Amino acid sequence: MKVLLLADLHVGESRESTTHLGIIRQANSDSLNSLEKLIPLFNTKNYDAIFQMGDYIREVKDHEKNLITFANYASVIAKLTPSVINILGNHDLLAFPLEETSQLFLKRNLITNFFGVKKYDSFQIVWLDFERNQGNETILSSERLNWLEKEIDAKIPTIIFTHYSVIPQQTTGNFLFEENPSGATYSNSKEILRAFSKLNTKLVISAHSHWIGVQEVNSTHFASVPSFSEHLLISEDVEKCPSVYSELYLENSSIILKSWSGEFCLFNFELKL
Repeated sequence: MKVLLLADLHVGESRESTTHLGIIRQANSDSLNSLEKLIPLFNTKNYDAIFQMGDYIREVKDHEKNLITFANYASVIAKLTPSVINILGNHDLLAFPLEETSQLFLKRNLITNFFGVKKYDSFQIVWLDFERNQGNETILSSERLNWLEKEIDAKIPTIIFTHYSVIPQQTTGNFLFEENPSGATYSNSKEILRAFSKLNTKLVISAHSHWIGVQEVNSTHFASVPSFSEHLLISEDVEKCPSVYSELYLENSSIILKSWSGEFCLFNFELKL
């Protein structure tokens, strides 16, 4: 069993960081071109599933430009096999409200299940969305928490994908969230953890923080995977996309998570079941 994870593509126009003025780290302008170059490789790997983990776009305030960016993204992502399951990120919903996003994906024959579950012989994959509450905090809705309790089989070993981290992250040194650690995490994480504890949750994988790491909480491992388009270091060639992708392997009694840039493995984590 092998799954491809594409996190934080941020397709759009390269520009300086909003948190570190004068610094450019995301190769937004090269992201889609780099992804398209990888498609022949990806399509030979016979993935069982492909997940886009959120923030496929780096939105601008011009709606028409965002529509063009989406159309370009859709034309490339449609070339991948099997069909990509899209988890929405914060930048995606800044570009388009959820209803418009659903219509855009539907018109392009892209999968519009932004949360759901896929069951396999000995495990299941669950993917989750988010919403903003009245205080503009990022939450997993009560509706989705109820869905987890009622619809997800609590006996089957479970792997969960989310855009936001469920557990508070140590963000010291993080380029994006050092000054705003709460921005990396669901604000109702305690409720979510209680829901996860009722399932046979083995591994939770998030994106968003462009951070590599693993933590263990109550026998569940929480991993975060790096961005496709952001240089982990300040690069002299910022316009060249690092093209970082991750792969999840389920082999016998092991779960293996690897992140790659070209032939180099940046991250390797193995969990024995």
